Amino acid sequence: MGYLKYHDLKEQYHSQATLEELLMNFVDPEFDTENFLQGAENMLNDGVLPYI
Repeated sequence: MGYLKYHDLKEQYHSQATLEELLMNFVDPEFDTENFLQGAENMLNDGVLPYI
């Protein structure tokens, strides 16, 4: 039970850290928006859509 509580506590901050990392990438002048969006679309179509 302790492990589950610990893991849950760590996950509370994971989503915020992920958003902050994405923001840092988005504001980088060398960030390739089209490539990012194409990769995201591929991931959703190939990795998620088959399971819905």
